[in-house]
Amino acid sequence: MSNLATSHGDDFPEAAEKNLLDARCLAGGTRWDGAAYHAGYVVECSLKTLLLVDALAHRTGSLSTVAAGARGLLAGDPSIRNRIQELVSPKTFGHRIDRLRQASIGVPVPPAVAVIASGRMARYLSRALNSRRPSRIFGGWSETLRYQRPGVVSGAEARRWCKTAEAVYRQAVVRLRLDGVVTR
Repeated sequence: MSNLATSHGDDFPEAAEKNLLDARCLAGGTRWDGAAYHAGYVVECSLKTLLLVDALAHRTGSLSTVAAGARGLLAGDPSIRNRIQELVSPKTFGHRIDRLRQASIGVPVPPAVAVIASGRMARYLSRALNSRRPSRIFGGWSETLRYQRPGVVSGAEARRWCKTAEAVYRQAVVRLRLDGVVTR
C-alpha cells in the first residue's frame, strides 16, 4: 500500500504497477486484448496519481511535504476528498484516459479542473502525453474493452499501447517514488 491509498481502498500508484505487470505478462503470452486492456489502466492510474499528488502538493505548499502528510490529508481534508471523488467520478474522469491526458497537459476539460502541465509537476509528464500525435491508447481505450470480441486490438497496436503505458508509468509513478513523494 502506498502513502496515497485512500480510505476507500483506491491506491492509484500501486494499481498502475499491478496493471503494468499484468500487461507485460499478457503481451508476453500474445494475449493482445488483455495486454491492451491492462495498459489502459496503467495510463489511467498513473495520471490519477499525478493529479492527486498535484492536489496534495497544492494543499501542503510543496512536493516535499506530500509524502509525510498524505495519509492525514487523504483522511481528513475535505478538498482532497473532493479531488479524489472528482478523479473517480464518471462525470469528470472515471475511466476516461483521454480526459485525464488533457487535464494533465493543460487542455481544458469539462467540467473545469486544475491542471498540472506547468510548474512543480511538469517533470513527471511523459513525452507520450505531450506528443502532437498521441498514442491511440488515449482515444481508443475504454474499460469496456474487456467485453469486446477477441482480436479487436492487434498485436502491433497492443505492443504500442504497452510501450506508451510503460513510458507514462516510468515518467510519473517511478519518478515520484524516486523523489520520495510516493512511498510504500
